[in-house]
Amino acid sequence: MKSISLLSAVAALALVASAAQAQTINSGQLLQGNVRAQLNAVVSTVRADLSATAAAIGNGFGADVSTGPAINNIQLFSGDATSILNSVVLDVNGDVTQLSTAIANRSSINTDAMEGRINNLQNANNGPTAILNTAVENVGGDMSATAAAISNAASINSRLSMVNSGQNNEAGVTASVESLVRNVAGKTTITAGAIGNVVSVTGF
Repeated sequence: MKSISLLSAVAALALVASAAQAQTINSGQLLQGNVRAQLNAVVSTVRADLSATAAAIGNGFGADVSTGPAINNIQLFSGDATSILNSVVLDVNGDVTQLSTAIANRSSINTDAMEGRINNLQNANNGPTAILNTAVENVGGDMSATAAAISNAASINSRLSMVNSGQNNEAGVTASVESLVRNVAGKTTITAGAIGNVVSVTGF
């Protein structure tokens, strides 16, 4: 009930902006269900590179435009985002890259120039969970294994006059990695990252 009222209020503001500026971009996303991605893989004898990815994303928004008066983005997620990657990897000549990522809300906005403003609002009522279980042996190149769980993520790259960004996370965020690694010729990187809210703004 709270998320619906919040969506209605911000959507009303977006409609006002749309009436004033015909080129305004308005995006509203509401997801109340669960998102789950699971990959179980057994791989052996690969002569090139190997990449394995499990990704669960609740709401995603992307805008790549040349110019405009305003961009309004609203994302509300009240379900569970869960990503699970289970793998056994043997005898790979090249690089091995494994990623398990769960994201509640994600937005990416790129413009050449903005005469007006960018408004970004993201709310997550349940935290995401990313799990990676892997056994890796005999890799000729580099090996990376990453579990990344993020509630709200926004990336804004534009020459603009104003940015308004609000992010709210109301639950726990979990990232877990269990790994057994043997005989890697190159660099080995193992990462578990849990992030509630993150925003990146460049281009002023």
